[in-house]
Amino acid sequence: MKLANEKLNFVTLVSLLRACTRILNIRLGKCIHYHIVTSGIDVYVELETALLGMYAKCGHTQLAFRIFNLIDDENLQTRTIIISSLADHGHGEEIVSLFVRMEEYGFRSDSLSFSAILYSYSHIGFVDTGREYFEKIASIYNISPTMEHYRCMVDMFGRAGELE
Repeated sequence: MKLANEKLNFVTLVSLLRACTRILNIRLGKCIHYHIVTSGIDVYVELETALLGMYAKCGHTQLAFRIFNLIDDENLQTRTIIISSLADHGHGEEIVSLFVRMEEYGFRSDSLSFSAILYSYSHIGFVDTGREYFEKIASIYNISPTMEHYRCMVDMFGRAGELE
């Protein structure tokens, strides 16, 4: 597209960033990010979310967190992405803080965000907190626990040596 002097719009850029995320090509993703910044392209939440997801999945947690903090119109999806990224890289205290702030800001967790939270607590060893949130899924949020939620709980208990 660049060789043909075609102008890249935000839809094309989101698609390219998602492709970079799927193939874990951080180098190309950074080039696209640079192009966005230097071209003065209007950045919408979809583009910010794609950048956040790309950096998070490629293991660049600090860059992902920087993008997350720049998002003006954050939503449940952006919060879920950053929580999952932090869990993958062992940042437990930040996860707890983000989830508490998420609830304070009025974001209502859905099934996917609870999966990310339970996954996070499993990987950082917060068994009691994980158990507490698992119980809240149905009792407070009126969400039926899924197999993914149960899998996270089994993983959490197994990691903690609570096999019974």
